[in-house]
Amino acid sequence: IFSKFRKDIVHNKPISNSSFVGFVVDVQLPYPDKGHVFLTDGAPTLCYPISSTEARFLVDVPNPLPSTGNGDLARFLQS
Repeated sequence: IFSKFRKDIVHNKPISNSSFVGFVVDVQLPYPDKGHVFLTDGAPTLCYPISSTEARFLVDVPNPLPSTGNGDLARFLQS
């Protein structure tokens, strides 16, 4: 959707079925200095270290994104 080169290759309008939601957690990963992919019943999740004590998690959330204002996104991430 945001690629400036896509319009040269793909002539159909792109469709975004999901979005990444990210958050940082203070955690020790099982394999330091490696990325991790978690395939669960909920949503695929990518995790990688950003410091010696913190990791960034990127969760693939289906569109439309749940609302942050009423807590729906938090509930989705906790499930």
